[in-house]
Amino acid sequence: MVGSWLLPVHPFSKEVWIAVAVSFVLEMASIAFVQYHELFKTIPNRFSKSFSFGIMSTYQIYCSQGITDSLERTPKRIIFFFCFIIDLVVTSAYTGGLATILTLPTFSDIADTIPKMVQFGLNWGEVSDDWLISLKFSQDPTISKLMKLFRLYSFDEIKNLTQEAKVGVIFEQLSYGLISTPGYITKESAKLYTISLEEVYFQYCVSFVSKAWVHLKNYNKVIAMVQESGLPRIWEWKMGVKYMDDDIQNTLRFSRKIASAGGDEPVPLGMSNCSGMMVIWLFGIVVSIFVFLGEFIVTKKK
Repeated sequence: MVGSWLLPVHPFSKEVWIAVAVSFVLEMASIAFVQYHELFKTIPNRFSKSFSFGIMSTYQIYCSQGITDSLERTPKRIIFFFCFIIDLVVTSAYTGGLATILTLPTFSDIADTIPKMVQFGLNWGEVSDDWLISLKFSQDPTISKLMKLFRLYSFDEIKNLTQEAKVGVIFEQLSYGLISTPGYITKESAKLYTISLEEVYFQYCVSFVSKAWVHLKNYNKVIAMVQESGLPRIWEWKMGVKYMDDDIQNTLRFSRKIASAGGDEPVPLGMSNCSGMMVIWLFGIVVSIFVFLGEFIVTKKK
């Protein structure tokens, strides 16, 4: 599970956090700019006082606190009005998202693909390296890195490791959906595993005969008839009924659907969710600029 110290940043996506930071800086600069031109030129440290006023006012607004300024000038009123609206939207969305996150457990990403297995450095293994024969001559660099993570264990060692899901294991999926599980996988350990979204490799069983074999035509005909009749599916099903545990089969087969579906996990807010806020903010900035210019021109004429 994701550490609790990361929960406060989960309600928003990275892009939204960047937008919030930019909005904070622009609000601070706008308030400081208006405050700077409102103060008399004879006041000492006019820039530093305006800058500190902009920071504290923006911080107070984000914390839903009142401000101490009288707001006598129209440009400052307009800027503060739109700042209050924007920050109300941001704080409300964040509060609602945080409340949703805190009511549900949040899990880190799982190594359910080959690149993720390599990225996370997931050790995987078996009691025999016969499974690697089809991978030994692969030229894929990702597969080569995956091979380096393979470990050989004894039966007791890997059984103990699977009880705590400390190692990845190999499951062979048969032609018609059943999963061949090793003997060390129990009902309890099966609940800790999920089937990867992609196979490490896929391989058929083939038979070889001479091209000049007189029975080759009949042999191919028998193979086609067996496939068309559905006998391999029936054989696999009967073998599963006789030798496989239904609980383990269902646990592993549905683990992929549960992991990929996402359930009712909260969705981080994206930029599309905050487009209305940005429109209001831009409208407020444009209006305040024109009001400031109008007031500046009128004051100069007087």
